[in-house]
Amino acid sequence: MTEIRGEGIQADTLEIKQLRIGHHDYKVIQKDGLKNEDKHDMYGQIDYDTKEIELNKEYTQNEQVMQNVLIHEVVHGLFHESALFDEAHNEELVERLSNTLHGFLKDNIDVLNAVYGSDEEIIEVRGYDGKLISKERVIH
Repeated sequence: MTEIRGEGIQADTLEIKQLRIGHHDYKVIQKDGLKNEDKHDMYGQIDYDTKEIELNKEYTQNEQVMQNVLIHEVVHGLFHESALFDEAHNEELVERLSNTLHGFLKDNIDVLNAVYGSDEEIIEVRGYDGKLISKERVIH
């Protein structure tokens, strides 16, 4: 069974540090000017050897786009970690499945959270004046 688990999610900045796909932790990195071999802009990419998912910072400022790109790269990883290597490189298949999965997650996230639960908490740090200094979502 393939499992996805996120760690180090900061809800206010949408910065995700790591995701578990299968039995491997993938580091999630936001990079400026992410380009392919032909020097064309890329939304994101996954490296199965280094276990890294790179997201182009230019596109991650929009929450909807960031979610789409992240799910797209995760689907590549799911296929790869399931030893479905041809499918992992089939962009049309990955795009179709990632769009469907993204919609499914958006529409059902509350139900899934209730079913699977999570030991998460929001940690707020406030100054002496009561003003919020930082806020972090921690998943245990």
